[in-house]
Amino acid sequence: RGNYRMNKVEIQATELLVKFVATFKDYTLTQKDYEKVRHILLDYYCAAITGAQTETSKLVYKYLVETEGEGNINVIGRSRGLSLANAAFVNGTSAHCLDFDDGHTHGSIHPAAPIIPAVLAVAEEIDANSEEVSRAIIVGYEVCLRIASAIHPNSRKRGFHNTPIAGIFGATAAVSYLYKIDESGIESALGVAASFAGGLFAFLGTGSEVKRIHPGQAARDGI
Repeated sequence: RGNYRMNKVEIQATELLVKFVATFKDYTLTQKDYEKVRHILLDYYCAAITGAQTETSKLVYKYLVETEGEGNINVIGRSRGLSLANAAFVNGTSAHCLDFDDGHTHGSIHPAAPIIPAVLAVAEEIDANSEEVSRAIIVGYEVCLRIASAIHPNSRKRGFHNTPIAGIFGATAAVSYLYKIDESGIESALGVAASFAGGLFAFLGTGSEVKRIHPGQAARDGI
């Protein structure tokens, strides 16, 4: 509705997420944290490399090359790169093409496909180091999984697809961390992400492949 105003709980939740992203650089990570990130990345690459060989991934890549041209950000399984946002779109799509990407049951979501492609694309652009990449992934997962777990199962019962809906927040948070955006900027970024969040489960039973591009779209829009 046009006259909608955020209530106190929504404001507090937003402030907590913003504060978490902005101050995560001060958190001390353990060896176990880094091992988990390596496991997540290995899992992601396995899904994305195999998914890149599917017709859906090839069609998305072909369309973007023909309509928007090439770029200098790597695309998994392709010899030619794409722009920052488009590379994230294709890599996110590839990771979800075979539905073997990681999942979080309590949030009914696949977090890697929307988050990792956004992180890797931006990391390549700004030449981020492994420490920054690891922290950005953790930030993205924390935000994404908390939101997904908060809206599930009601969102799923209403026909929404949690992966792009919560995934865009994870991608946005992770990218905001990499770009070292201040609290005001992070708040604005998450607000824009909320406007872009979407994805329906209407593909069930129709044979539509649109589900595959959902996390790719979230990765792109997160950037």
